[in-house]
Amino acid sequence: MSVGSPVTTVAVADAGGCIAAGTRAGRVLLLDGNGNRSRTANVSGDVNDLAFTGNARLLAVAAERITLCGLCRR
Repeated sequence: MSVGSPVTTVAVADAGGCIAAGTRAGRVLLLDGNGNRSRTANVSGDVNDLAFTGNARLLAVAAERITLCGLCRR
């Protein structure tokens, strides 16, 4: 799968079966447990870190600003 720019960080949700990847271009990609892309979000700046909440309903994205994204669907 091509994401258009280098992946800088990855997070795996224990509870939700989601995988998130952040790129140098500020894209956040959400994949389901099978590796299929389910959603995409854009943030300002390089994505430096990602972290799911315990229930996997929110994803914290550290880029130019720290943002909470409600990307996971259950």
